[in-house]
Amino acid sequence: MPRTVKRNHNLSIYLMTAAVALLLVGIWTGFVIDHQLSIPQQVAAHILIMLAGGLLKLGYVLRLVSEDQAHHWLAH
Repeated sequence: MPRTVKRNHNLSIYLMTAAVALLLVGIWTGFVIDHQLSIPQQVAAHILIMLAGGLLKLGYVLRLVSEDQAHHWLAH
């Protein structure tokens, strides 16, 4: 299997893992301990949640691309 397929697959796993980590941090800081944080910190926490959604989507699309590349490589 070409290195680009493996690289894309590994990158997709990394992006989705990072997205979940950012989401959990954002939820924890934005909703659980929000009373201990300043307004700018709360805003940053909510921004993390939005960034996590984007990273998750990007990682998933990259995973689909790598699976499609692997399928085409195996078909030939």
